[in-house]
Amino acid sequence: MSMRRGYVYLVIAFFFWGSLYVVNKYVMDYVPPLTLHLFRQMIAVVVLGLMARRKGLASIPRNHWPLILSMGPLAYFVAPGMQNIATNLMNASMASLLNTMNPLFICLFAVLFLKEEMTRRKTAGVLLSFVGVAVVLGVTGEGVSLRGFFFALLSVLGWSSGTIIIRKLSGGRYSSEQIAFMGMAAALPFSLTASFVEVQTHALTFDWGAVAGILYLATLCTALPNVLWNRSLEILPATSCSQAFPLQPFFATLLGVLFLHEAITWNFLLGGALISAGVIIGLSGGKGGPIPQDLE
Repeated sequence: MSMRRGYVYLVIAFFFWGSLYVVNKYVMDYVPPLTLHLFRQMIAVVVLGLMARRKGLASIPRNHWPLILSMGPLAYFVAPGMQNIATNLMNASMASLLNTMNPLFICLFAVLFLKEEMTRRKTAGVLLSFVGVAVVLGVTGEGVSLRGFFFALLSVLGWSSGTIIIRKLSGGRYSSEQIAFMGMAAALPFSLTASFVEVQTHALTFDWGAVAGILYLATLCTALPNVLWNRSLEILPATSCSQAFPLQPFFATLLGVLFLHEAITWNFLLGGALISAGVIIGLSGGKGGPIPQDLE
């Protein structure tokens, strides 16, 4: 396959992941954040289940269940649920920018739990990105929210730790569609419980725009980007794919300015540049390690 096709897949995937923040912001005027995540997840489970069945479902050994039952809530409940709350507390550009820390925490967790090497380049990238976060939060401006930052950090920690478990499960037994399907299905009870509690104190209304937004989030911001991301990994090294993460806040910022009329401050631009530079420095020039094969 052409490497150019892999880059096209990445650009399309991160465009839709970037647009997620803007559409979330609109739909949450009608549906509270955790309930919105539940609706998005239920539709995505059906779509991914059909995709996984078409690929062929592998049987699940007994010793894999603890990994699946922990990966699901972390990656598919904590990460997107806290992300929705963060987006509700700050503007779409800021929430997407903070999400750019994901690959750096993945790097740190891989060192701790997968015994991967932490190079000087990766260390410099982590430090530079944290300086960028400090710059973003250090000056009070539109879209800055310490509560929002707290929930965004929980989202990053949930996705990063869930990703480590996904890597442990990714040894060829399961398709990427089946892993996502199993994780989302395992997270559904948590999403249902959180939504039930949330709707006791939050109004729930719908219009055609909100319904269209939910369908957009479930299909074009969940199922499609994950498929494109997996296809890009079939063509390009994982390190090359990871370097595309800064595209997400770029697209979220662009769409936030165009459709939500969000203001961009100097500290956002400077901090965003530092975070993006840290991600690129930390994840460039490395070699992908072997996928763990010690689960059987």
